[in-house]
Amino acid sequence: MNSWASASQAMFRSRARRLVAQRCLYGVDKNPYAVDLAKLSLWLATLARDHPFTFLDHALRHGDSLVGLSRDQISSFSWEPKQKHLLLSGVLERNLMLAEESRLTLLALGDTDDHAAKVKLLEDSEQATHLVRTAADLVIAAFFAEEKDKQREARRKKNADLLDRVLGDEAPDSDLDAETVKPYQGARPLHPFHWPIEFPEVLLRPTPGFDAFVGNPPFLGGKRISTAHGDGYRDWLATLHADASSNTDLIAHFFRRAFGLLREGGTFGLIATNTIAQGDTRAGGLRWICTHGGTIYAARKRVKWPAPGAAVIVSVVHVARRPNRPVTLERDERPPSDMGVLSCLLNPRMNRHARIML
Repeated sequence: MNSWASASQAMFRSRARRLVAQRCLYGVDKNPYAVDLAKLSLWLATLARDHPFTFLDHALRHGDSLVGLSRDQISSFSWEPKQKHLLLSGVLERNLMLAEESRLTLLALGDTDDHAAKVKLLEDSEQATHLVRTAADLVIAAFFAEEKDKQREARRKKNADLLDRVLGDEAPDSDLDAETVKPYQGARPLHPFHWPIEFPEVLLRPTPGFDAFVGNPPFLGGKRISTAHGDGYRDWLATLHADASSNTDLIAHFFRRAFGLLREGGTFGLIATNTIAQGDTRAGGLRWICTHGGTIYAARKRVKWPAPGAAVIVSVVHVARRPNRPVTLERDERPPSDMGVLSCLLNPRMNRHARIML
């Protein structure tokens, strides 16, 4: 009897882990091999031997999490949202709703073994967003194709005219593909990642945004960003995050990106170097966050990396986003929880279901 109960509990835990992996966890990495490794790791950790290796294709995605457009930027067909692009904004809203419905249906399938249905739903979602993804890539292409702001704006307007012709059936879709392929080429290829297009069920829900971020983002001194990634990448980060200077460490931009994608009441816990609390990195990262609705509710500095022989010292920072309901938490106190994980497991279509970015 005890043996049967133990086996039953193990099966229950494994299924619960698979449900959490399929419905709650998300991940993005610019290295496609890292994405595959994450899929393999979760496949093994959840004992999903009866499921194909690709059972998390909808949640673990390839792309540069810092290079991409928001919903408003896509609607405006610009990295500086102004007036909405009349044709594109309508297409965007309709297609995102179609994609969201397909992905919610996919999530509702949960732990079933109907892999063919899941593949079809993911394909439907990506087909629904193909045009708006291409349009967003056109904006990125315009920015990175030129070196000066005036030239970038001229290229953006040229691409907007091309998009209008395609939307008006005056030019073939292949003309868009020819222009958007450019950022993917060259010595420093880009792989844009437009969050609302990739994860519409998270960023279009009534309380938009992720419930939590957990991660160890890369760090790179501000002056070295252009050397490693090019001047265009440095300029993009400056456009993306106001008040961040050229001296701001790359890791502060990941803190800003995570904070911007949190829902109200969401939290993140990220590993950083000690520079996160120093100089321009502090000003462009944590200071900006704390003056725009963020609360640092726990922080540890000079933490020794646990791996044997690793002479690495890091900081661990936890931030809650509650702009409309400020909270003051003592050191190491946990922020309030709304039990979103349970809501997600019980019904992925509920308004409040946990979405956690790893």
